[in-house]
Amino acid sequence: MPLSLKLRHKVIVGYLAVGLVATVIAVLAYFAFDSVLTNFRSFIYASNKAQVNLTLSRDVSEIQRQALIYTYEGHPSAAEQVHLLYRSMMQALDDDQGLVVHAALISEHLKTYMQAFKQLQQQRELQYLLIHRDFSNAAAKAEAFLRHHMQQEQASDGDTLLLEDERIINTLLEIERDAMLYFDSLDPSYIKRVKRGFSEVRMRMQAMNAHLSQQAGRAKALDANDNIDEFERIFLEAVQRTRGYLFLVNVVMSAEAYEVLYNARKMSERVRLDMQAIEQDTYAMLRSAIESVVAAIALSLLFVVLLSFLISRNLIRPVVGLTTAFNALSRGSYDTAIPAYHADDEIGDLTLAATVFKEKNLQMSILLEQSKALTEEVKERETRFRRLVRQVPIPLAYVTKTGAFEFFGASRSCVGSTSRTCLIGCRIQVQSTQVK
Repeated sequence: MPLSLKLRHKVIVGYLAVGLVATVIAVLAYFAFDSVLTNFRSFIYASNKAQVNLTLSRDVSEIQRQALIYTYEGHPSAAEQVHLLYRSMMQALDDDQGLVVHAALISEHLKTYMQAFKQLQQQRELQYLLIHRDFSNAAAKAEAFLRHHMQQEQASDGDTLLLEDERIINTLLEIERDAMLYFDSLDPSYIKRVKRGFSEVRMRMQAMNAHLSQQAGRAKALDANDNIDEFERIFLEAVQRTRGYLFLVNVVMSAEAYEVLYNARKMSERVRLDMQAIEQDTYAMLRSAIESVVAAIALSLLFVVLLSFLISRNLIRPVVGLTTAFNALSRGSYDTAIPAYHADDEIGDLTLAATVFKEKNLQMSILLEQSKALTEEVKERETRFRRLVRQVPIPLAYVTKTGAFEFFGASRSCVGSTSRTCLIGCRIQVQSTQVK
């Protein structure tokens, strides 16, 4: 630390240095953990995209299942579910544009899928009308013509043709049954049976054409054949409609669903790779952050040790040395060692005060020695004087305050006394004796 700084300023500088080190550590930790937080946010975003992809794959499977339910069972609720799932998936793709290429491809395939499903709905509705309206009407019309012909035969007692009419009606009923079984089971063997039934009906109708022409006229006979042809045409059209929407659901829509799933898997794989990269980056960043913080803590500890050493050398040791010196000086010591301190601060002032204190103790010691010497000299003179007084044989006298002489007499009560009156009396007595 600079020698010109005061002690208070040195303490402030120490606080500032410690605060600076703490600030550096805090800044390093902030940037490190901010980077980690950014990676965690990216990881969460990637996780959300992965969740969207999983939901998309689930919805694709569900929409295909609902489409199949509608195709084979014709439930309107299944069609509603298909449209609802389509809107949900398109909304999810619009909200999440993380992987634009795959999202655009999935959107295109979903649109194609829905176009095919709408065509399927049209084919399914037409097939339903053909089966439950046109087909039933044609069957009922053909049966009604034959039953009318049977009534005519009964009236004319034509038993042979009556039996033939019953066989044709039975064949038509079998055709209607086999047709319904085909539309329920989609077993192609029923189509063959229906076609054989129509061939049989035509053969029987041709055998009856001559009689029908004679009985009801040629126009009626042609109408009967046309009814059978219309009956067969409606059945074949319904079969084609059925095959058409089966092709849509099993080929076109399945292919589009597969493409959607394929691109969803591509998106999931891309997201998985992104999450793996983020995980690795986060691990590396955490390790770097920990290393940086540990290094900063180690440097701060080293700095604190250095600062403690400087404080110990510049503050604590001088203060301890001065405390020891002042304790010794307070006991009167004048030869105690005062630690050298050259800084111009409060400790330097204390060092100067200790030096002055030491000089005063030295002077006091000298004065004490002189006082002891004077005391010894006084004692020595007193001893000589007492010895002299004991050697004087004559009585002693002293002068009182009134100016009169008084003698001790033979008792010599003043002998050995050091009072001024006795001393003066002794001198006066001696002088008086000399005068006499």
